[in-house]
Amino acid sequence: MKLNYKLPLIAVAFLASSLFSGYSQGQTQKEKQEKKTFNFLERTYIKINNLRWGKESDISKLEKLTNICDENGKKGYNIKELCDLELWNIDREYAELINEKDEKGKNVFDFGDIMKIKFFNGDYIYRTFQKDSPQDIIKILKYKDKEGNPLFSKFDLFTYLSYNIGLKSMIEEIDSSKNENPKEIAKKFYREKIKEELKKSVLDSIVENFIDTKKPNALIIHPYSDWNGVFKNFIIQRGFCQFDLKKLKKDYDIKLSFSETEKEVYSAIKEIPNIELLVICGHGSKKSLSLGDTDKRVSKSEKSEEYSIDFSDEEFKEYLDRLNKNAVIFLNSCSNAKENLFNKKNLAKFISTMAENKKVVAWKKSFSNDDLKIKNCYPFEITDGCLRNGGVYYVDGKKEEIK
Repeated sequence: MKLNYKLPLIAVAFLASSLFSGYSQGQTQKEKQEKKTFNFLERTYIKINNLRWGKESDISKLEKLTNICDENGKKGYNIKELCDLELWNIDREYAELINEKDEKGKNVFDFGDIMKIKFFNGDYIYRTFQKDSPQDIIKILKYKDKEGNPLFSKFDLFTYLSYNIGLKSMIEEIDSSKNENPKEIAKKFYREKIKEELKKSVLDSIVENFIDTKKPNALIIHPYSDWNGVFKNFIIQRGFCQFDLKKLKKDYDIKLSFSETEKEVYSAIKEIPNIELLVICGHGSKKSLSLGDTDKRVSKSEKSEEYSIDFSDEEFKEYLDRLNKNAVIFLNSCSNAKENLFNKKNLAKFISTMAENKKVVAWKKSFSNDDLKIKNCYPFEITDGCLRNGGVYYVDGKKEEIK
């Protein structure tokens, strides 16, 4: 195979030219300051990064960011991270969160967390809402329960930022409330944000009220943990998958319920009679679907088993038996139908085994709005193209093959 040396040679030539001109024509004040702040390898990386993105780095901003150090003088970021911070225009006050410590002296945030705060905090591409302050971001993580354990996790924080529920207002209500549990206040803000957005489409009634008409019934379970806002996109910004809730409402009487634990899922099922479409949303993996816990594909679990649906939940069968005998169960969650070469067990198959004769729709891999295309709303079906691209039907624990 012939190697392409063109790009590396251009980069080397550019660097050589830049360095030579600096010495031959005399260094500018800016170049002198850059040399004083950054070593040769760091300056080289900055120049290559400029080539990569086709823009000049703001050296003055890089200098301010490189001065972020902890109490021992250790720098908060390496040169690659500094360039990313400058590229994405992250303010110093947010970059300084890297030095925030917990009670054990460990860093609360890593570089990836700082980038998430940037993307989920009001100024990323189409987001135009007001940003939450670094002070409020820190404060929400300092609330403790009676045993001294943190009430809110980082994934809770990212969910609140992503949904723009307003940390300042939520903190004010938590601090002014004497008896109400801070977690319950946070849940209320979360629900109200969804209802506020649904009102724009005159659909807020599906949250508060359920009116049982002659149409079939549908229950949509929305998780309390959604660190990247993907399920808000399903419900609000892009509608429900590839069709909006207005269209779904033409075929079903809908109830949208919020669940943090498996018991809350069970309670929601008990409230709605004769359900023909059950949609359970949550970040998923081969083994679990998270309702109030972390996304286990990208982070370790932070809470007990009850905050997810997994292989231990054999009691789920009692509630699946309450569904209509022809009900469809859609696990709106990544990788619930994933199989390994020597281990075919997965959450979709587990639930299908308990849901006698009912069809379970799931996905073998990560998927997005654009991957999910609906063939029919009632009865709920995905397209053959989806089935060829990761979608799976299970009935009685067995996969249905594409005809």
